[in-house]
Amino acid sequence: MEKDTKHVEAILDADDEIRRIRQSAQKTIGEITKLKTEKGDMATGAEILLAFLILQTHDESDDALDLLEVCLLRRSGGMG
Repeated sequence: MEKDTKHVEAILDADDEIRRIRQSAQKTIGEITKLKTEKGDMATGAEILLAFLILQTHDESDDALDLLEVCLLRRSGGMG
């Protein structure tokens, strides 16, 4: 959304931490998309969940940012 200046106008600038987490989530979505044929519905569900959480971070929701970060940490093995 940050790059779509034709359709979207940012009212508040995101700080570096939010941008970093969003970029990581976008990268993860790309990796999940590659697994769709192998994992099917599970991959699609994960893709939708991450996209939803990314969208929620644009609403200045600290909870959404925290949830997104936890999802990424669990995926990368950073948490139990």
